[in-house]
Amino acid sequence: MSKIFVTTDATSDMPKNHSAENFKIIQMNYVLDDVEYVCDPKSLDFDEFYRRVDAGSMPTTSLINTETAIEFFTPILKEGFDVLHICFSSALSGTYNALKIAETELKEAFPDRKIAVVDSKAASGGEGFMVWQVLKKRAEGVSFDELLAFAEDVREHCVHFFTVQNLFHLYRGGRVSKTAAVIGSGLNLKPVLHVDTEGRLIPIQKVMGRKASLKALVDDYVIKSKGWKNDEVWVQHGSAPEDAEWVAAKIKEKTPDVNVVIDFIGPIIGTHCGKGILAVFFLGEDKIKP
Repeated sequence: MSKIFVTTDATSDMPKNHSAENFKIIQMNYVLDDVEYVCDPKSLDFDEFYRRVDAGSMPTTSLINTETAIEFFTPILKEGFDVLHICFSSALSGTYNALKIAETELKEAFPDRKIAVVDSKAASGGEGFMVWQVLKKRAEGVSFDELLAFAEDVREHCVHFFTVQNLFHLYRGGRVSKTAAVIGSGLNLKPVLHVDTEGRLIPIQKVMGRKASLKALVDDYVIKSKGWKNDEVWVQHGSAPEDAEWVAAKIKEKTPDVNVVIDFIGPIIGTHCGKGILAVFFLGEDKIKP
């Protein structure tokens, strides 16, 4: 049985205490107020990041390039591991394409090792939730090919729903028009979004006010998780702990046996969504098809 090392990107927003042996995250950087930071609260506290963004600072991010990926994977392959990497959605970033080039080059350099870069077709904790399922499956002692097949199957069932406090950041990212952002903000309309089977962030409804958007997340969770056993559900947020606690409590009311994990959405995703983003991640029948 081969030794399998699982890796992912910092966009996965893995919660605290969700790690494992032979698992590592490729860190990513962002620039805020002309200073470059690592996507880690030790570099800049996440609450401080969102405070600055809410005050008008406009951070920028960059994708993981091929050279960085090769430098990251090479020591792992030299130690005799096969590598399964779960990557940020190819529909939202060029990172996947850069890592696929690295995969090709590394297969030539290490012909006796297996390496596979898997498009999660997911974002934030949706990507992380998929990684967590893969780590649990690896613990069962499966082969590399079996784990790869599992990863490609389970990604179709890692459901995520989002809402945001402010439409401006979605406008900056091209997710909504300027007119929609201005009108929506003026009318206090809050979008509910999901990531579809192609890995795209898609608005699916608009509701009036923040509380209605939070309730919509809970309702969508109840509908899409029906018939699925979720040991955990992740509720993640961009400096909105009280809203996260409210959503978590409602989920516990609906499904008392589920462990609800609350944690941050980091700056890489937060750059494009702003303070107040709130998301729910869980296993369900399938993602909504485009």
